[in-house]
Amino acid sequence: MIQRRFSTGQLLYFSLLCAAVLFFGAGFLCFPQQTAGGVSSGLSLCLYTLIPSTFPFVVLSSFCVYSGVSRLLGKLLQPITKLLFHLPGCCGSVILLGWLGGYPTGARGIVSLYQHGSITRQQGERMLWFCINGGPSFLISVVGMGIYGSASFGLLLFICQTGALLLIGIVSGIVSRWRKEPTLAQQNRGSPKKPFAEALVQAADDGARGALNLCSFVMLFTAMLEPLYSSGILSWIAEMLQKLSVPAPAATVLFPLCWEITSGVNFAGSVGISPALLLFFTAAGGLCVLGQITAATTPLGISKIKLLLSRLLHGGVSLLLFLPLRRFFYTPDQITSVFHSTTEPLSSAFSAGGTTPLTTGICGVTLLLLCIVFLLCKKRPGLAKIR
Repeated sequence: MIQRRFSTGQLLYFSLLCAAVLFFGAGFLCFPQQTAGGVSSGLSLCLYTLIPSTFPFVVLSSFCVYSGVSRLLGKLLQPITKLLFHLPGCCGSVILLGWLGGYPTGARGIVSLYQHGSITRQQGERMLWFCINGGPSFLISVVGMGIYGSASFGLLLFICQTGALLLIGIVSGIVSRWRKEPTLAQQNRGSPKKPFAEALVQAADDGARGALNLCSFVMLFTAMLEPLYSSGILSWIAEMLQKLSVPAPAATVLFPLCWEITSGVNFAGSVGISPALLLFFTAAGGLCVLGQITAATTPLGISKIKLLLSRLLHGGVSLLLFLPLRRFFYTPDQITSVFHSTTEPLSSAFSAGGTTPLTTGICGVTLLLLCIVFLLCKKRPGLAKIR
Protein backbone atom coordinates (compact mmCIF):
# COMPACT_ATOMS: atom_id res chain seq x y z
CA MET A 1 0.00 0.00 0.00
CA ILE A 2 1.11 3.53 -0.77
CA GLN A 3 1.08 5.78 2.23
CA ARG A 4 0.56 9.45 1.56
CA ARG A 5 2.28 11.82 3.91
CA PHE A 6 0.84 15.23 4.60
CA SER A 7 2.86 18.28 5.52
CA THR A 8 2.27 20.15 8.75
CA GLY A 9 0.49 22.92 6.86
CA GLN A 10 -1.85 20.46 5.14
CA LEU A 11 -2.66 18.72 8.41
CA LEU A 12 -3.42 22.08 10.05
CA TYR A 13 -5.62 23.09 7.10
CA PHE A 14 -7.65 19.87 7.14
CA SER A 15 -7.95 20.01 10.92
CA LEU A 16 -9.33 23.53 10.82
CA LEU A 17 -11.63 22.59 7.94
CA CYS A 18 -13.04 19.59 9.83
CA ALA A 19 -13.48 21.69 12.97
CA ALA A 20 -15.37 24.36 10.98
CA VAL A 21 -17.65 21.76 9.38
CA LEU A 22 -18.43 20.18 12.75
CA PHE A 23 -19.05 23.55 14.39
CA PHE A 24 -21.41 24.90 11.75
CA GLY A 25 -23.17 21.55 11.40
CA ALA A 26 -23.80 21.49 15.14
CA GLY A 27 -24.75 25.16 15.09
CA PHE A 28 -27.37 24.63 12.38
CA LEU A 29 -28.87 21.80 14.44
CA CYS A 30 -28.78 23.65 17.77
CA PHE A 31 -30.11 26.94 16.40
CA PRO A 32 -32.53 25.97 13.61
CA GLN A 33 -34.79 29.01 13.93
CA GLN A 34 -31.88 31.44 13.95
CA THR A 35 -30.33 29.69 10.95
CA ALA A 36 -33.61 29.85 9.04
CA GLY A 37 -33.83 33.53 9.91
CA GLY A 38 -30.32 34.06 8.54
CA VAL A 39 -31.24 32.38 5.26
CA SER A 40 -34.39 34.50 5.06
CA SER A 41 -32.39 37.65 5.77
CA GLY A 42 -29.86 36.76 3.07
CA LEU A 43 -32.62 36.09 0.55
CA SER A 44 -34.21 39.43 1.43
CA LEU A 45 -30.90 41.20 0.83
CA CYS A 46 -30.65 39.55 -2.57
CA LEU A 47 -34.21 40.30 -3.64
CA TYR A 48 -34.35 43.88 -2.38
CA THR A 49 -30.79 45.02 -2.99
CA LEU A 50 -28.24 42.88 -4.78
CA ILE A 51 -30.05 41.27 -7.71
CA PRO A 52 -31.86 44.44 -8.90
CA SER A 53 -28.61 46.42 -8.75
CA THR A 54 -26.18 43.91 -10.30
CA PHE A 55 -28.13 41.62 -12.68
CA PRO A 56 -28.60 44.17 -15.53
CA PHE A 57 -24.91 45.07 -15.52
CA VAL A 58 -23.78 41.42 -15.58
CA VAL A 59 -26.00 40.75 -18.61
CA LEU A 60 -24.84 43.95 -20.31
CA SER A 61 -21.18 43.14 -19.71
CA SER A 62 -21.51 39.64 -21.16
CA PHE A 63 -23.58 40.89 -24.09
CA CYS A 64 -20.87 43.41 -24.99
CA VAL A 65 -18.36 40.58 -25.26
CA TYR A 66 -20.56 38.02 -27.06
CA SER A 67 -22.05 40.43 -29.58
CA GLY A 68 -18.78 42.10 -30.47
CA VAL A 69 -19.83 45.46 -29.04
CA SER A 70 -16.74 45.42 -26.85
CA ARG A 71 -14.62 45.38 -30.00
CA LEU A 72 -16.50 48.32 -31.48
CA LEU A 73 -16.17 50.25 -28.24
CA GLY A 74 -12.58 49.09 -28.11
CA LYS A 75 -11.76 51.06 -31.22
CA LEU A 76 -12.95 54.20 -29.43
CA LEU A 77 -11.40 53.32 -26.09
CA GLN A 78 -8.18 51.85 -27.51
CA PRO A 79 -6.09 55.02 -26.99
CA ILE A 80 -7.27 55.39 -23.37
CA THR A 81 -7.02 51.76 -22.30
CA LYS A 82 -3.65 51.31 -24.01
CA LEU A 83 -2.23 54.55 -22.61
CA LEU A 84 -3.49 54.17 -19.02
CA PHE A 85 -3.69 50.41 -18.47
CA HIS A 86 -1.58 48.88 -21.28
CA LEU A 87 -4.57 46.77 -22.33
CA PRO A 88 -6.41 46.24 -25.64
CA GLY A 89 -9.40 48.45 -26.37
CA CYS A 90 -11.93 45.63 -25.91
CA CYS A 91 -11.17 45.77 -22.18
CA GLY A 92 -12.49 49.33 -21.89
CA SER A 93 -16.19 48.40 -21.77
CA VAL A 94 -15.54 45.65 -19.20
CA ILE A 95 -13.55 48.05 -17.03
CA LEU A 96 -16.34 50.65 -17.09
CA LEU A 97 -19.06 48.08 -16.39
CA GLY A 98 -16.94 46.62 -13.60
CA TRP A 99 -16.75 50.05 -11.96
CA LEU A 100 -20.48 50.66 -12.37
CA GLY A 101 -22.08 47.23 -12.05
CA GLY A 102 -21.14 45.91 -8.62
CA TYR A 103 -18.67 43.39 -7.23
CA PRO A 104 -19.11 40.34 -9.52
CA THR A 105 -19.71 42.23 -12.79
CA GLY A 106 -16.10 43.05 -13.58
CA ALA A 107 -14.90 39.55 -12.74
CA ARG A 108 -17.45 37.90 -15.04
CA GLY A 109 -16.63 40.32 -17.85
CA ILE A 110 -12.92 39.54 -17.53
CA VAL A 111 -13.60 35.80 -17.73
CA SER A 112 -15.73 36.34 -20.85
CA LEU A 113 -12.87 38.21 -22.52
CA TYR A 114 -10.42 35.48 -21.57
CA GLN A 115 -12.64 32.65 -22.80
CA HIS A 116 -13.06 34.44 -26.14
CA GLY A 117 -9.31 34.78 -26.53
CA SER A 118 -9.41 38.57 -26.41
CA ILE A 119 -6.95 38.81 -23.51
CA THR A 120 -4.27 36.60 -22.02
CA ARG A 121 -4.43 35.00 -18.59
CA GLN A 122 -1.83 37.47 -17.32
CA GLN A 123 -3.91 40.41 -18.53
CA GLY A 124 -7.04 38.96 -16.96
CA GLU A 125 -5.26 38.45 -13.66
CA ARG A 126 -4.01 42.02 -13.75
CA MET A 127 -7.47 43.40 -14.56
CA LEU A 128 -8.88 41.78 -11.43
CA TRP A 129 -6.84 44.23 -9.37
CA PHE A 130 -8.74 47.26 -10.67
CA CYS A 131 -12.05 46.11 -12.22
CA ILE A 132 -14.06 45.08 -9.14
CA ASN A 133 -16.09 47.75 -7.39
CA GLY A 134 -19.22 48.13 -5.28
CA GLY A 135 -20.88 50.25 -7.95
CA PRO A 136 -23.07 53.37 -7.58
CA SER A 137 -26.28 51.37 -7.14
CA PHE A 138 -24.92 49.83 -3.96
CA LEU A 139 -22.71 52.62 -2.63
CA ILE A 140 -24.88 55.66 -3.37
CA SER A 141 -28.42 54.26 -3.42
CA VAL A 142 -28.25 51.48 -0.84
CA VAL A 143 -25.42 52.47 1.53
CA GLY A 144 -25.54 56.25 1.18
CA MET A 145 -29.23 57.11 0.74
CA GLY A 146 -30.85 53.89 1.87
CA ILE A 147 -29.03 53.01 5.09
CA TYR A 148 -27.39 56.27 6.16
CA GLY A 149 -29.71 58.81 4.57
CA SER A 150 -26.90 60.76 2.85
CA ALA A 151 -26.41 60.72 -0.91
CA SER A 152 -23.32 62.89 -0.40
CA PHE A 153 -21.67 60.21 1.72
CA GLY A 154 -22.54 57.50 -0.82
CA LEU A 155 -21.11 59.63 -3.63
CA LEU A 156 -17.91 60.09 -1.62
CA LEU A 157 -17.62 56.31 -1.21
CA PHE A 158 -18.03 55.79 -4.95
CA ILE A 159 -15.55 58.52 -5.94
CA CYS A 160 -12.87 57.25 -3.55
CA GLN A 161 -13.23 53.63 -4.59
CA THR A 162 -13.38 54.37 -8.33
CA GLY A 163 -10.42 56.73 -8.04
CA ALA A 164 -8.49 54.01 -6.24
CA LEU A 165 -9.20 51.55 -9.05
CA LEU A 166 -8.03 54.10 -11.60
CA LEU A 167 -4.75 54.64 -9.76
CA ILE A 168 -4.15 50.91 -9.31
CA GLY A 169 -4.87 50.34 -13.00
CA ILE A 170 -2.42 53.05 -14.09
CA VAL A 171 0.33 51.66 -11.85
CA SER A 172 -0.32 48.13 -13.11
CA GLY A 173 -0.05 49.39 -16.69
CA ILE A 174 3.34 50.94 -15.92
CA VAL A 175 4.54 47.70 -14.34
CA SER A 176 3.27 45.62 -17.27
CA ARG A 177 5.18 47.82 -19.72
CA TRP A 178 8.32 47.40 -17.66
CA ARG A 179 7.86 43.62 -17.68
CA LYS A 180 7.05 43.68 -21.42
CA GLU A 181 3.74 41.87 -21.02
CA PRO A 182 2.41 40.41 -24.32
CA THR A 183 -0.25 42.59 -25.94
CA LEU A 184 -3.32 41.66 -27.98
CA ALA A 185 -1.37 41.97 -31.24
CA GLN A 186 0.67 38.96 -30.18
CA GLN A 187 -2.34 36.90 -29.07
CA ASN A 188 -5.39 35.25 -30.57
CA ARG A 189 -8.08 37.86 -31.17
CA GLY A 190 -10.84 35.46 -30.21
CA SER A 191 -13.84 33.89 -31.86
CA PRO A 192 -16.09 35.87 -34.21
CA LYS A 193 -19.02 37.76 -32.78
CA LYS A 194 -22.32 35.94 -32.31
CA PRO A 195 -25.68 36.96 -33.79
CA PHE A 196 -27.76 39.35 -31.70
CA ALA A 197 -30.27 36.73 -30.49
CA GLU A 198 -27.61 34.19 -29.59
CA ALA A 199 -25.49 36.80 -27.83
CA LEU A 200 -28.50 38.01 -25.84
CA VAL A 201 -29.45 34.46 -24.80
CA GLN A 202 -25.89 33.67 -23.76
CA ALA A 203 -25.62 36.94 -21.82
CA ALA A 204 -28.92 36.26 -20.07
CA ASP A 205 -27.65 32.80 -19.20
CA ASP A 206 -24.53 34.33 -17.63
CA GLY A 207 -26.69 36.79 -15.70
CA ALA A 208 -29.00 34.05 -14.46
CA ARG A 209 -26.12 31.90 -13.29
CA GLY A 210 -24.51 34.92 -11.68
CA ALA A 211 -27.70 35.84 -9.83
CA LEU A 212 -28.17 32.32 -8.48
CA ASN A 213 -24.50 32.14 -7.51
CA LEU A 214 -24.79 35.48 -5.73
CA CYS A 215 -27.89 34.41 -3.80
CA SER A 216 -26.34 31.11 -2.75
CA PHE A 217 -23.25 32.83 -1.35
CA VAL A 218 -25.16 35.56 0.50
CA MET A 219 -27.71 33.15 2.00
CA LEU A 220 -24.96 30.76 3.06
CA PHE A 221 -22.87 33.44 4.74
CA THR A 222 -25.81 35.05 6.53
CA ALA A 223 -26.93 31.60 7.73
CA MET A 224 -23.43 30.80 9.00
CA LEU A 225 -23.37 34.09 10.90
CA GLU A 226 -26.29 33.07 13.11
CA PRO A 227 -24.55 30.18 15.00
CA LEU A 228 -21.61 32.48 15.63
CA TYR A 229 -23.92 35.06 17.13
CA SER A 230 -26.16 32.68 19.06
CA SER A 231 -23.25 30.77 20.57
CA GLY A 232 -21.67 33.96 21.86
CA ILE A 233 -18.56 33.73 19.70
CA LEU A 234 -19.16 37.13 18.11
CA SER A 235 -19.50 38.71 21.55
CA TRP A 236 -16.27 37.02 22.64
CA ILE A 237 -14.47 38.33 19.52
CA ALA A 238 -15.76 41.86 20.23
CA GLU A 239 -14.53 41.65 23.83
CA MET A 240 -11.07 40.48 22.71
CA LEU A 241 -10.84 43.33 20.21
CA GLN A 242 -11.82 45.85 22.88
CA LYS A 243 -9.04 44.52 25.11
CA LEU A 244 -6.69 45.31 22.21
CA SER A 245 -7.83 48.97 22.40
CA VAL A 246 -10.26 48.71 19.47
CA PRO A 247 -13.23 51.10 20.02
CA ALA A 248 -16.43 49.34 21.06
CA PRO A 249 -18.50 50.16 17.94
CA ALA A 250 -15.72 49.04 15.61
CA ALA A 251 -15.09 45.88 17.66
CA THR A 252 -18.78 44.98 17.43
CA VAL A 253 -19.09 45.30 13.65
CA LEU A 254 -15.60 44.26 12.56
CA PHE A 255 -16.39 40.57 12.08
CA PRO A 256 -19.79 41.08 10.35
CA LEU A 257 -18.15 43.51 7.91
CA CYS A 258 -15.37 41.03 7.16
CA TRP A 259 -17.89 38.21 6.77
CA GLU A 260 -20.69 39.55 4.51
CA ILE A 261 -20.56 43.18 3.47
CA THR A 262 -24.24 43.92 2.75
CA SER A 263 -25.62 42.65 6.05
CA GLY A 264 -22.50 43.93 7.80
CA VAL A 265 -23.05 47.48 6.53
CA ASN A 266 -26.69 47.35 7.56
CA PHE A 267 -25.71 46.14 11.04
CA ALA A 268 -22.95 48.76 11.29
CA GLY A 269 -25.51 51.48 10.69
CA SER A 270 -27.37 50.50 13.86
CA VAL A 271 -24.19 50.73 15.95
CA GLY A 272 -22.39 53.76 14.59
CA ILE A 273 -18.84 53.51 13.25
CA SER A 274 -16.19 55.70 11.66
CA PRO A 275 -16.86 56.58 7.99
CA ALA A 276 -13.27 55.65 7.15
CA LEU A 277 -13.80 52.13 8.49
CA LEU A 278 -16.97 51.69 6.47
CA LEU A 279 -15.19 52.95 3.36
CA PHE A 280 -12.39 50.42 3.73
CA PHE A 281 -14.69 47.43 4.13
CA THR A 282 -17.07 48.40 1.30
CA ALA A 283 -14.00 48.66 -0.94
CA ALA A 284 -12.51 45.35 0.23
CA GLY A 285 -15.87 43.57 0.04
CA GLY A 286 -15.52 40.90 2.72
CA LEU A 287 -15.19 37.12 2.56
CA CYS A 288 -18.54 36.59 0.84
CA VAL A 289 -17.55 38.87 -2.05
CA LEU A 290 -14.16 37.15 -2.21
CA GLY A 291 -15.93 33.82 -2.54
CA GLN A 292 -18.12 35.14 -5.36
CA ILE A 293 -15.08 36.46 -7.23
CA THR A 294 -13.21 33.19 -6.73
CA ALA A 295 -16.13 31.19 -8.10
CA ALA A 296 -16.55 33.52 -11.09
CA THR A 297 -12.84 33.49 -12.01
CA THR A 298 -12.29 29.73 -11.83
CA PRO A 299 -11.30 29.52 -15.54
CA LEU A 300 -8.45 31.96 -14.89
CA GLY A 301 -7.07 29.94 -11.99
CA ILE A 302 -6.10 33.02 -9.97
CA SER A 303 -4.46 32.55 -6.58
CA LYS A 304 -6.79 33.24 -3.65
CA ILE A 305 -3.96 35.04 -1.88
CA LYS A 306 -3.60 37.45 -4.81
CA LEU A 307 -7.35 38.07 -4.83
CA LEU A 308 -7.28 38.84 -1.11
CA LEU A 309 -4.30 41.17 -1.52
CA SER A 310 -6.06 42.97 -4.38
CA ARG A 311 -9.13 43.62 -2.21
CA LEU A 312 -7.00 44.87 0.69
CA LEU A 313 -5.04 47.13 -1.66
CA HIS A 314 -8.26 48.57 -3.02
CA GLY A 315 -9.45 49.33 0.50
CA GLY A 316 -6.14 50.90 1.48
CA VAL A 317 -5.86 53.18 -1.56
CA SER A 318 -9.52 54.19 -1.21
CA LEU A 319 -8.82 55.16 2.39
CA LEU A 320 -5.87 57.33 1.32
CA LEU A 321 -8.13 59.17 -1.13
CA PHE A 322 -10.85 59.53 1.49
CA LEU A 323 -8.70 61.59 3.87
CA PRO A 324 -8.26 64.62 1.56
CA LEU A 325 -11.62 64.33 -0.24
CA ARG A 326 -13.87 64.11 2.83
CA ARG A 327 -13.60 67.86 3.43
CA PHE A 328 -15.54 68.50 0.22
CA PHE A 329 -18.49 66.28 1.27
CA TYR A 330 -20.74 66.27 4.30
CA THR A 331 -19.54 63.35 6.40
CA PRO A 332 -20.28 63.15 10.14
CA ASP A 333 -17.63 61.82 12.51
CA GLN A 334 -19.83 58.87 13.49
CA ILE A 335 -22.40 57.55 11.04
CA THR A 336 -25.50 55.72 12.20
CA SER A 337 -28.38 54.29 10.29
CA VAL A 338 -31.48 56.41 9.94
CA PHE A 339 -33.51 53.26 9.21
CA HIS A 340 -33.84 49.83 10.78
CA SER A 341 -33.40 47.45 7.87
CA THR A 342 -32.32 47.21 4.27
CA THR A 343 -35.90 47.01 3.05
CA GLU A 344 -36.96 50.18 4.86
CA PRO A 345 -34.22 52.33 3.38
CA LEU A 346 -35.27 51.49 -0.12
CA SER A 347 -38.82 52.42 0.72
CA SER A 348 -37.99 55.63 2.52
CA ALA A 349 -35.34 56.83 0.11
CA PHE A 350 -37.21 56.15 -3.12
CA SER A 351 -40.86 56.36 -2.16
CA ALA A 352 -41.06 59.72 -3.88
CA GLY A 353 -40.01 58.05 -7.09
CA GLY A 354 -42.68 55.40 -6.83
CA THR A 355 -40.54 52.54 -5.46
CA THR A 356 -41.87 50.62 -2.45
CA PRO A 357 -40.68 47.51 -0.63
CA LEU A 358 -43.57 45.56 -2.15
CA THR A 359 -42.74 46.47 -5.75
CA THR A 360 -39.00 46.01 -5.17
CA GLY A 361 -39.59 42.61 -3.58
CA ILE A 362 -41.93 41.52 -6.39
CA CYS A 363 -39.35 42.56 -9.00
CA GLY A 364 -36.59 40.71 -7.17
CA VAL A 365 -38.64 37.52 -6.73
CA THR A 366 -39.78 37.62 -10.35
CA LEU A 367 -36.24 38.14 -11.58
CA LEU A 368 -34.92 35.26 -9.49
CA LEU A 369 -37.70 32.92 -10.69
CA LEU A 370 -37.01 33.91 -14.30
CA CYS A 371 -33.34 33.07 -13.79
CA ILE A 372 -34.25 29.59 -12.53
CA VAL A 373 -36.77 28.98 -15.33
CA PHE A 374 -34.30 30.22 -17.94
CA LEU A 375 -31.59 27.82 -16.76
CA LEU A 376 -34.02 24.88 -16.61
CA CYS A 377 -35.50 25.58 -20.02
CA LYS A 378 -32.29 26.39 -21.84
CA LYS A 379 -31.70 23.84 -24.59
CA ARG A 380 -28.53 21.85 -24.12
CA PRO A 381 -26.23 21.27 -27.11
CA GLY A 382 -26.48 17.49 -26.74
CA LEU A 383 -30.28 17.50 -27.07
CA ALA A 384 -30.15 19.17 -30.44
CA LYS A 385 -27.86 16.41 -31.77
CA ILE A 386 -30.10 13.63 -30.46
CA ARG A 387 -33.16 15.15 -32.07
